[in-house]
Amino acid sequence: MSIKRYIANKDNTITNAFKDNLITRASGSNMGASDILEVFSIYGQAFTSSLEKARVLVQFPTSEISADRTNSNIPASGSVNFVLKMSNAEHSSTTPENFTLSVHVVTSASWDEGYGIDMETYKNTGASNWISSSTGNAWNTEGADYLTSSYAKHVSFDRGTENLEVDISDIVEDWLDSSIPNYGLLVKLSGSAEDGSLEKSFYTKKFFARSSHHFFKRPSIEARWDESIQDDRGSVIKSSSLAPAAENVNNIYLYNKIRGNFRDIPGLKEAPHITGSHLLVQFVPSLGTAAVTASGPTLNVPTTMLSNQLTYVSASSAYIAARKSSETGIYKVQFAYSGSQTTLYDIWTKREITGDSLIVLSQEGKGTSGNTSVDFSGVTGVTSDTSAFVSGSATVYATLNIRVTGTPSQNEQFTLQDHAGTSKTFIFKTDNSTFNDASNLDSGKFIIGIQGAGHTHEVARRLSLAVPASGLEIEKSSFNLDHNTDVYTQLYTGSSFSVSSDLSDSHYPTPEYVVNITNLKPSYHKEEVANFRVYTRSKDWQPTIYTVAKNAAPVNNIREGYYKIKRQADNYVVIPYSTGSTPSFSKLSYDVSGSYFDLDMSILEPNYLYEISFLRKDDNQYVEQKEKFKFRVDP
Repeated sequence: MSIKRYIANKDNTITNAFKDNLITRASGSNMGASDILEVFSIYGQAFTSSLEKARVLVQFPTSEISADRTNSNIPASGSVNFVLKMSNAEHSSTTPENFTLSVHVVTSASWDEGYGIDMETYKNTGASNWISSSTGNAWNTEGADYLTSSYAKHVSFDRGTENLEVDISDIVEDWLDSSIPNYGLLVKLSGSAEDGSLEKSFYTKKFFARSSHHFFKRPSIEARWDESIQDDRGSVIKSSSLAPAAENVNNIYLYNKIRGNFRDIPGLKEAPHITGSHLLVQFVPSLGTAAVTASGPTLNVPTTMLSNQLTYVSASSAYIAARKSSETGIYKVQFAYSGSQTTLYDIWTKREITGDSLIVLSQEGKGTSGNTSVDFSGVTGVTSDTSAFVSGSATVYATLNIRVTGTPSQNEQFTLQDHAGTSKTFIFKTDNSTFNDASNLDSGKFIIGIQGAGHTHEVARRLSLAVPASGLEIEKSSFNLDHNTDVYTQLYTGSSFSVSSDLSDSHYPTPEYVVNITNLKPSYHKEEVANFRVYTRSKDWQPTIYTVAKNAAPVNNIREGYYKIKRQADNYVVIPYSTGSTPSFSKLSYDVSGSYFDLDMSILEPNYLYEISFLRKDDNQYVEQKEKFKFRVDP
């Protein structure tokens, strides 16, 4: 299910057009109950340079969108697009060409829809209208209050009969998080097409309103996202020098389904973080054996105080970082494998990063211990591996390992001495944030300010920078997370999968496929969310008596396929192939059992028959399958 549709809960046309007498304006007229919405500008009809305008107000139920996000029916912000859709209404009047409509955020006032229907003589009055947002409440500016530039969208029309379709994701997201109030949208002619400067009329552009009997043509916000899953467990390939790097990447998924419901694994961080648990995967040829080497994403842990990232490679190079998909309880790992094994198991492990950090100090002098002891016993959360710098050699600097596992308290202190015999005492201050200023002293003691540090890694960073800033002869001071303190917990072992070589052909292949929906029902309820399992195999498969008796027919997944839904009665396309769209909302998923997709029947009009078609990408061409599948939606 990659589409949800939200129908407008209010709409209205407001106008300052002249009535039939061309003297009185219809600025107080209301058309809120009409099944048509209208946008126009009329120049010079009543007198030279007279100007008449009509605009559309439309509002949508963001509470429904918010509820769907809370219930995980639509993805989080950034993973879903919201598209405003308004359908052209054909009419017998003139239709303008080559114009632009602009969509604006309505501000300052809630408005009433009203009950008027007369769009010809403007006999129905009431609010909202050109002058007032509601009864007794005038707009600050006639024609509605709106943001002129912020959030503005502009849509060009060539023939004039096109539908309006524009991405308004930024507006909807800001409605949802209350950055701006939801007073709806204003649709109007843009700039010179409305202001009369072109000295011509643009009459008239009409859309279907929310009260229209045309189910699919009512104003709507369509939530679109790509929830497709390309699970290669049944078709993992060995890396080949003949293939581009991207084609050598395999995807394996973990579906965390608990008692019939998908659930997120507790305690995992959504993104890499200095502390917390992360999901890693390794591959073994058989259970209990050592992991093989596979290439894939490592865990890059960003620090909140630094502009750079800590490249935090796993303790074993055999671990690959996994990530959560946009769907609840579904996790993905990407990897490439070039080894000799033909069967592998995937082992999913939770790795808890404690946040403990390691500082390595190197003295400027080589082959010396520094002739001093180091004692952190009076400092909370800071220790050293040795009681003094460890002697190097004639070519190796003496070093000291300092481990930070907590946050020191106010006024805790320690002393360091360099190879030249210079000593410095350092004091931690929880009410000070300065840590690398040699003039920032407390009775001669160098202050390491840890105010606002937030976590132990930031404490380590400030300590590692403070020591060389103090004037001690330190050649190098480095710090990083201490991976030796991490905790690994094995969560899940996947079923074995085969690794095959994707061999090149010695002839030009022309693949053909047989497609079938194996679980298709004759009808579905309008509130149902149906899962369609799509079986695909190569058309040239030739079973023998042995394969028929012993094996199920093979599954040959189409790596890039799409579905289309159209109403059978009039061939109206409800969901198109999303080949040119971002996100690709009608892309098929696949796993070891074949392809599949989910469909929310509530977006379809009941009491009609619908047809499913499939499209596959063959290299750079798209090929539509001949097979068609029909079902009905019941009320």
